[in-house]
Amino acid sequence: MSNDDRHLSSTRNAFINFFKSLFGAGVLSLPHAFSTVGLPLSLITFSLIFLTCLFSCYLLLQSKSLTPSLSNSPTTFLSLSSTILSPSIGRLIGLTICTLELLFCSGFIIAIKDNLNSSYPSLTSPTILTVLTPTLLILGQIKWLSDLCCISFIGITVYFIGVLVSSTIYSMRNWSPPPSMFEYNLSNIREFAGTAVYSLEGICLVLPVEGSMERKGEAFQIVGGSLSFYAVLIGGYAAIAYGGGLAGEGCDIVTDCIEGDNVKVLRLALSVALVLSHPVTLFPASEILTEVLLGEEGGEDEAKTPLINNQREGGEGGGEGEEVCLDGFDEFTPPPKSLRSPLKSSLLRVFTVSVTLLLGFSGINFSTFSNIVGAIGLSTIGFVVPVFLYVKAFQKKYGSAKKIQTKIKIGLVWSLAVGFFNIFVVGGGAVMKLFV
Repeated sequence: MSNDDRHLSSTRNAFINFFKSLFGAGVLSLPHAFSTVGLPLSLITFSLIFLTCLFSCYLLLQSKSLTPSLSNSPTTFLSLSSTILSPSIGRLIGLTICTLELLFCSGFIIAIKDNLNSSYPSLTSPTILTVLTPTLLILGQIKWLSDLCCISFIGITVYFIGVLVSSTIYSMRNWSPPPSMFEYNLSNIREFAGTAVYSLEGICLVLPVEGSMERKGEAFQIVGGSLSFYAVLIGGYAAIAYGGGLAGEGCDIVTDCIEGDNVKVLRLALSVALVLSHPVTLFPASEILTEVLLGEEGGEDEAKTPLINNQREGGEGGGEGEEVCLDGFDEFTPPPKSLRSPLKSSLLRVFTVSVTLLLGFSGINFSTFSNIVGAIGLSTIGFVVPVFLYVKAFQKKYGSAKKIQTKIKIGLVWSLAVGFFNIFVVGGGAVMKLFV
């Protein structure tokens, strides 16, 4: 993946793009998720999952900085995994990311379709598809992440005012906390965890946002700041909406709990916001798929030269540094000569958008969909893979000359525990429900 200097984002624009990528249909499912386990346990679990997501983003950025051949270049999950682990594993992880992002965007389509069908019965599914298809195809042709900033800003504004503020005001006017609000219900923790991960995880866009930044050293501040602000915002929203009567089973993506004409405005605002979220969320999938099928832009001419074994970091022209072992990075081979062309790249973007439309109109239930995708897919990519990338990159760079700090080790173990719990317990339970 190449990124021209003219298309690099400012710190502000990078914040807007990443912040917008976090907002999706899963936010409106949180109040009901809170109601299934009670407010205290919800806030505790939600906070722990947020911290784990934040740590995963840190691990991913650190893995890149530990990889000499990629430290100063735009990187995808595919190129990072291929360099640190192996090309075959990298392709597997890259294609998994593509699948997840396609499923995420399919979730947007499901929410858009269900909201418009509920508010405007005259809008049939074929009519909605006819309007959505050209709109998303045009937005999907935007090549640079920095060029999506304006769309992201409009999307944030529409979502914040039209969805969060309006539903929060409704909740406060109808404030009537249920007696069970402060109870602890551990039996439903699996479903809650899946929904929380689905609503919080933004790791798929971490590397694209970092690669698009003028000041790449500020990437974690942007990612961490965006994720922290978002977690406080939606956690507070979910708690207020829970106490204000928006926690029923029908209060998710179609917001059936709100009465009157206000619900039409909210549903329309949510649909518009999700349309504007679609190209930003789909961006990593389009980039990785293009890289897998058409090669990196520039091919061998822009490939990085492998570094010499046991080179001293900051070597020639670099000043003092630590003794590092780079044996593991010597096997990195340049990508094949690029097969890219504007037409081929454009057709691949058309393909990714078409897949999301096809899945979105296939009749999948959103709640089941979000639990499975959040628990299995996102937990694997968001919690498990970054741990292995960081450990392997650290070992390849330092060998036995340096040990991972104890506090980082504790974080690594915690991330794996959360990841495997979500994959096997939460995800397994969601899959079992499909067959019961």
